[in-house]
Amino acid sequence: MFRKKQSLALRVWHWTNSGVIFLLLLTVVLRKTFLSVQMNKSLILNQGVDLGFVLSDSQAISLAKAIRNQMWHWHPIIGFVAIGLLLFRFLLFFNSRNNVIESSDKPLIYKIIKKVHSLFYLLLLVMGITGGIMYWEDSLKLSNGLSHNI
Repeated sequence: MFRKKQSLALRVWHWTNSGVIFLLLLTVVLRKTFLSVQMNKSLILNQGVDLGFVLSDSQAISLAKAIRNQMWHWHPIIGFVAIGLLLFRFLLFFNSRNNVIESSDKPLIYKIIKKVHSLFYLLLLVMGITGGIMYWEDSLKLSNGLSHNI
């Protein structure tokens, strides 16, 4: 069974999108682990004592957030790149000559792959919409409960 070589635009999109998703996940993992406020607050308080100065909990939290925010401000920027890549992918799909509905004589594995790809694009779309809502939540004037659920 031979696989057809995909277009250059689709291959570039694929690898760029993979990198962007990796960076988005990396920022989340860093925020929840090495750059968590509670973890760094303790580190700042302990190091302060070792160096001979004492900080309050609120000062240590403020420093920990300042450290985390240096990395975290990249997350929405990368998210907007992901949204742009998703829109570009939809554009590639609608401009493609090969986007015909598959016939029923295709093997089951192709049907499963098509469903998995559809689910992947749906998840990217939901992530883009919810991320955009979270980014503009102040402008949208959402209630705290709805904002938290998003």
